[in-house]
Amino acid sequence: MESKIIEGTESGAQQVRKKRRVSKSQKSRPRRARRLSEKVELAGVIIAAVFGLAGAVLGTLGFLASERNQRVIANQYLAQAWDLMGGEPFALTIYHYEENPAKLEQARWLIEDQALVVDPKNPRAWRYKGVYYDAIGRTLDAERAFRRAIDIEPGNSNIYSNLGVVLRKQGRLAEAEDAHRKAIRLAPSDQAFYHSNLGTVLAMRGKLKEAVREFDRAVQLNPGNASFHCNFGYANFLLGKVEEAEAAERQAIRLDSKLASAHYHLGCALAAQGKINQSADAFRHVIDLKPRWNLIYEVREDIKNKQSLANAEQALAIAKQQPKALPASAPGPIGRADG
Repeated sequence: MESKIIEGTESGAQQVRKKRRVSKSQKSRPRRARRLSEKVELAGVIIAAVFGLAGAVLGTLGFLASERNQRVIANQYLAQAWDLMGGEPFALTIYHYEENPAKLEQARWLIEDQALVVDPKNPRAWRYKGVYYDAIGRTLDAERAFRRAIDIEPGNSNIYSNLGVVLRKQGRLAEAEDAHRKAIRLAPSDQAFYHSNLGTVLAMRGKLKEAVREFDRAVQLNPGNASFHCNFGYANFLLGKVEEAEAAERQAIRLDSKLASAHYHLGCALAAQGKINQSADAFRHVIDLKPRWNLIYEVREDIKNKQSLANAEQALAIAKQQPKALPASAPGPIGRADG
């Protein structure tokens, strides 16, 4: 990605020499653009005053100034936005535009070329730099940024949680588990995502009973999150508790009917109980939602019981013969997953 760099302003002599070569008609265009930009700035200030959105508007004004190569003014606006909004807009830019390279580059510029220039010891800026690197798959760079943030602010639970995620992606599961446990210890209040992240690592390490406890805790803290129910169900399935798994996945689907993982795990749990037609219906939803998934490979990886695997393969064959799924109604008892 190309860096968005604000160049310094020209000297007075350079500007004079350029002006001599510019016709009157050409002069009017930059003046009109400048007046329009000034009107936008004024409108921004008015909006900030009326709606109390000073931080957001100051961030926008920083971008406007950068487009006019006014580096000093841009830095001032962005520094004020950072102070007023605690860095959150910069993080949101990353989280919401991970699939948009232009927006990701904008986020990188905000953090690396602006926030860290204004305050090189800002732990939030280092944390969001790590989030940026994680978003583009550079987990080693993300780890370094998170560790720099921890050096500055060692008591921040969010940074340890982020560090745990990138360590997991690197396959360093023992270290990831330690980071997530530290995040939970440091958190001023119990956070559902911290427990879910720890549960994921524990499941990957084969500590299934502990994983179930962590996912269960996440569900208790945030019962409206479909992914937590989905994870809870999957961990129960791996433990052989297929009825609990079915109930949890049905609850996940009630909360989010387009969560393909929940339909897949439900299909596996139903196959393990010999409910072939219901399993086929669940797999049809997966095919509709994620047509590129290699389901036969997935079930052979996840289902170790020979009879359950045979049931799942039969259900998949039925699903592929009639690929169009009916609307997800997730019938049946909620049971344990209701939490």
